[in-house]
Amino acid sequence: MMYFLHTLKQLLDPHILRLETHQDFLSIPGVLLLEQADQYDPQFLCIADAAVSASILTTHKQGCLISAGSSEELLRLSCPEQMCLIVTDLSAIALNNLLNSMLFEKNRILNELSQTSPYQLSHLIQLAHQISDASFAILDSSSSFLYDSIRLEDNDFFAPLIQKKQPLHELVRDLFGIAAYPDTPLFRTAAQSGADRTVLLLPFLRNPDNYLLCCADSDNPAVCLTAMIFRDQCEPLLSGRTKVSTEHGLSFPLFFSRLMSESGNSDDALMIMLHSIANPPQKNMRLLLIRSELCPEGSTRLSLDYLVKPISRCFPKANLAVTATELVVLLSSDTAYCPLPIDTESFEQVLEEQKAIAILSNPFTSIMSMRVTCRMCERLFPIAMTVKQPDEKRCMSFGRYTQYNVIDICARSIASLYGGSDIVILTHPGVVNLTRYDRANGTNLRDIMFYYLMNDRNIARTSAEMFLHRNTLIYKIKKIEELIGESMDDPYLRHALIFSCLLLRYRELYQREGVSFSKLSAVKPRPAH
Repeated sequence: MMYFLHTLKQLLDPHILRLETHQDFLSIPGVLLLEQADQYDPQFLCIADAAVSASILTTHKQGCLISAGSSEELLRLSCPEQMCLIVTDLSAIALNNLLNSMLFEKNRILNELSQTSPYQLSHLIQLAHQISDASFAILDSSSSFLYDSIRLEDNDFFAPLIQKKQPLHELVRDLFGIAAYPDTPLFRTAAQSGADRTVLLLPFLRNPDNYLLCCADSDNPAVCLTAMIFRDQCEPLLSGRTKVSTEHGLSFPLFFSRLMSESGNSDDALMIMLHSIANPPQKNMRLLLIRSELCPEGSTRLSLDYLVKPISRCFPKANLAVTATELVVLLSSDTAYCPLPIDTESFEQVLEEQKAIAILSNPFTSIMSMRVTCRMCERLFPIAMTVKQPDEKRCMSFGRYTQYNVIDICARSIASLYGGSDIVILTHPGVVNLTRYDRANGTNLRDIMFYYLMNDRNIARTSAEMFLHRNTLIYKIKKIEELIGESMDDPYLRHALIFSCLLLRYRELYQREGVSFSKLSAVKPRPAH
């Protein structure tokens, strides 16, 4: 097992009287408690009293020796360059107990990191973060982040790497004074963002192009041990997944087809593929799905090729893939919101010219979220096209239609779980009452209530939008409150009323099923409470 000397120093401090070493880490299989100098084995971490330690220093040139107690001779003797010497004021038993506690801690961390998970590396790096309260990132030699779990307080340290403003080799040069990529672990305590930070860089042994970068508070006792154990646990998982990164000609369309197919690739393998394409995305991503009004659903993918050039001009840095039904654009950013990198009006004009429509997904960061997001957007496309207002934009935001997505999930769940299809049972009874009244009297009170609530109950805006006189609108609002039997001052009621209106619109326009009520359609108004 390899240990950073930093771990030993933190464990034994403040009992260290002398420390001599030219190494940052120790590779040791175990601990030996010596009684005589001839028992010394340089492969092990050896504990001996002051007299035996002094004798070992005069006869051996390498290894790791910890002295239980001190003497004038031991403090005076020079330490060989390849020897690690730690002189303490502890007894041999106390030293042995402390070192065994480190062994127990190693076994505890190993046990926690050995938990099986379907997320494998993605889950493992989050576990390491939680166990040690430190930031972990797996990078390749081009500074691309394959996996990471970063603390908020370490964002400033990792930001230049994530934003590609500082390549990994420059960080190695600035922190460790090495021009080339290292083949041995590197350790440094440095001031970062106004605080002392422990920074570790560990090359993977079986994956030489990948590195583990860790950052933690300087007094963190667990980070070094966790980092070494985590690297060993990652090796077999990373070896099996980095094979996909060497595939010749890996493109975004090929990656996307594997993402959406039952190819058998794990999410970890797909994440490696994504970072291996010619134009790897940044951490925060969105999908933009674009369909042609000229090509009905189920048309061949060749009929969508005319969209590629104009959309590529809009998003020159994005990755594009053409499927059977839409053009898929992967956008990315170093900001969590991941904004659309083009003026919305300009993009609307392009969509208008190309007779196309689009859905912009919510932001995401993981492969699993990318797959789910894409399928949800595909499902939402026909719903949004059916229920959208004629004057709404061609580029539709997924967030704007999220409630319709929830309603669609409810409709399918009711059918699969309860064997029914009538989602009107989820509607607020006040909206049902309004709909009955509208049908019986030829009014549009439900629509008036919806726009009134959507305009934050602003009389002026609602009357202008509905082409109603202010006094007429006020009269109708009083009528609405009589019919629903409650005051719309309650915010929970307002949310339920809006949701119910959307649900009935989904039922009537998308499912194309009329909402049937009893023959008692002429409903008497109920007084509002």
